[in-house]
Amino acid sequence: MDISELPKKRQALFDHQRNSSVFFKIVAKENL
Repeated sequence: MDISELPKKRQALFDHQRNSSVFFKIVAKENL
């Protein structure tokens, strides 16, 4: 893996985690 690819992968992982947490909050709110 290239050093230059690392920030992209980390950013993608961060975006995925943030999107998942936002989605989870929306689902949890809908289920209240």
